[in-house]
Amino acid sequence: MKILAFNGSPRMENGATDVLLDKFLEGARAAGAQTEKIYLKRKKINNCISCFTCWTKTPGTCVSKDDMPEILEKLRAADLWVFATPLYCDTMTSYTKTLIERMLHFLMPFMEERDGRTMHPLRYLEEGGKHKVAIISVCGFPERANFEPLSHTFQKFSINFHALVVAGIFMPAGSVLLSERSRRHFTKFLEAVSDAGREIVMKGNLSDKTGEILGKGPAIQHAFYRFLVNRWWKGKIKDSANADVERK
Repeated sequence: MKILAFNGSPRMENGATDVLLDKFLEGARAAGAQTEKIYLKRKKINNCISCFTCWTKTPGTCVSKDDMPEILEKLRAADLWVFATPLYCDTMTSYTKTLIERMLHFLMPFMEERDGRTMHPLRYLEEGGKHKVAIISVCGFPERANFEPLSHTFQKFSINFHALVVAGIFMPAGSVLLSERSRRHFTKFLEAVSDAGREIVMKGNLSDKTGEILGKGPAIQHAFYRFLVNRWWKGKIKDSANADVERK
């Protein structure tokens, strides 16, 4: 299996997103997968300008001169797309969103009905069937419910791109991953992330056990986590004596 992973975090290898992504890819490689990770911040990917040139004058080719043609070829060759992004304003980062918008020329402009909804047909009919999609995300809040908009967005994206979501890996209170000391408290969850990578390569989906662990997410003491975060920020804010972290 060929896996193409995108890290959409502006912190790249220094962020919590990369900790989860590396765990997943570690498990996938252990099962024999070929993996490649792309830090989107390091790539030049221009915004889609909705000119539809990729649909009309140069079908399948965008008018922008940037890194996207190389990325498109890698997307076509991969069996599994992994989108890893921290949660920004309830959804993905701008780096990730720009990439997805520029994937427009994966589709053709015509409309067809499939399973009761109107869709664009794929431009490329890859050998082996549908691409698979895995989503990896972290957020600053301790509640797992914060990932619902992102999960819903990628479910819709996958339908529109004739792909199949095989895993959603979400880590609330993601800042705990930045410390080796605090990371040790979430060993079971991190091992499940690695297991997810291995199982998708070997079986195409998650085992019930791994799915249950990832579905529940790590155990976070919400009130204590909020206390620690507020204390950290109060120490960072100028004139911290007047920092308003005690509002009712």
